[in-house]
Amino acid sequence: MRELTNDTVVGRFFSFYPKRRINLTQWLAYWMARDVVPLATLNLQQAVPSGYVIPDAWHHQMIYGVGPKGVHLTNPLECVPDALLMQQLCSPSVLQVRRDDIIKRWTEDMNLALLVKQCDDRWRSLNVLGQVVNVLRETSGTLGYRQFLATHVRIPAAYKAGIALFAKRDSPVAALLLASPDLPMSLEKKDD
Repeated sequence: MRELTNDTVVGRFFSFYPKRRINLTQWLAYWMARDVVPLATLNLQQAVPSGYVIPDAWHHQMIYGVGPKGVHLTNPLECVPDALLMQQLCSPSVLQVRRDDIIKRWTEDMNLALLVKQCDDRWRSLNVLGQVVNVLRETSGTLGYRQFLATHVRIPAAYKAGIALFAKRDSPVAALLLASPDLPMSLEKKDD
């Protein structure tokens, strides 16, 4: 952001995963009342209503207001209830890839061993290789596998769920924003 704005804007990212102990609306209202602009990084693959298609990506949305019905976002213009937004904010850095996308790209000469040779240990801890092999086995009808069990394969994502706050460098709130501590962790146990 500094480069884009010729160093006239500063920003601070607040992670929301693991879950944080916060009243989202009050926290956003506090900062927005001080002319800070929030930008959310949301995992739209979380909190998808039953019967709806799981989106294929994470999403960035600017927050332009808060109110009794929730948080007002752009791209698209919508008001999202706090509880739903918190589910999309309190997400591990994981992307769900549709089984059809894996099947469409699969060729016999692919070296699937590369999936365990990634520098990021999450590729192994999520057992991405095993998930992909299972999808391919389900598709081929290999004996012992029921067809079409897995709808998605979970892979590590580069995104981090949270909210970035931006302020003009010469504003009184810039120093406060940059010196703000991380949000406190929730006392609830993780459910994933």
